[in-house]
Amino acid sequence: MAKTIFKRLVHSIPILFVVVTITFFVTRILPSDPAVAILGAEATPEDLAQLRESMGFNESYFSQYIDYIAGLLQGNLGHSYVHKQPVSQLIANVLPNTITLAVGGMIIAVLLGIPLGILAATHRNKSPDHAVSVLTLCGVSTPIFWLGLILALIFGVKLGWLPVMGRGSLEQGAWDYLSHMILPLATISTVPLANVVIITRSSIIDVVNKDFYKTLVAYGMPKRIIRKHMLKNALPAIINVIGIQLASALTGAILTETVFNWPGMGKLAADAITSRDYTLVQGCVLFMTIVYVIVNLIADIIACCVNPQSAKDT
Repeated sequence: MAKTIFKRLVHSIPILFVVVTITFFVTRILPSDPAVAILGAEATPEDLAQLRESMGFNESYFSQYIDYIAGLLQGNLGHSYVHKQPVSQLIANVLPNTITLAVGGMIIAVLLGIPLGILAATHRNKSPDHAVSVLTLCGVSTPIFWLGLILALIFGVKLGWLPVMGRGSLEQGAWDYLSHMILPLATISTVPLANVVIITRSSIIDVVNKDFYKTLVAYGMPKRIIRKHMLKNALPAIINVIGIQLASALTGAILTETVFNWPGMGKLAADAITSRDYTLVQGCVLFMTIVYVIVNLIADIIACCVNPQSAKDT
């Protein structure tokens, strides 16, 4: 297992380097001027030129890139031009909100997805399987931003049952806090739920078709033991997809957080792109990539602990 973990960590280094490099140069070649975004369109050419000089925008891209990499190696993600704060501090301020939303969505996806996947697999090609398949197809194919807008329109605007903007406060009561989370959680859990159902179903079916499972059934082993072996062999694939979906929820919540004005990492990154805050965009993308790599690595470790054979297969 230690060898597998070390191999994954080594492989993640070039991934992070490529992400940092692409993000840096893409933000630089975009036809936008961060000096204008900071000072406003009415700023004088002299003020704009002075700001560009003080921020180092007049230097070559290569020089800016070297300075940025040197800062990263020292643990410095840079300073936001717009917010006038360190990028690391801005990320730390909103990260708990994104974690709450992503983990809550994954809890819903796991609690519903695994039982539905098992139900579909154990009733293969029957009515329950067909019904679950239709639901998962809808979940996978529905655009997140569209679903969020529809839920907000129905339950927030038309019926007025739930708030659709912002994040609640426990100081205003538990219901205020929970009510603000319902629609974002329903939106962000849709795709993970569908994927957990699909992988659970396929993993269970794959185990059922293996010789050891058929042997257990043929010898008349108790259903309790059969189910234990079935789940143990199917869990690594399920854990892996849970890890991937959790990482995706943590790093790809831009649409959900933007639709519901949820103050998280996704909203912060979206606002940074709009305001052309280069350093904040780079910091958000780098941090999201690191989170994605770490969460998937943890999922692999858990899968290896559940079934050590899965580590040999990688």
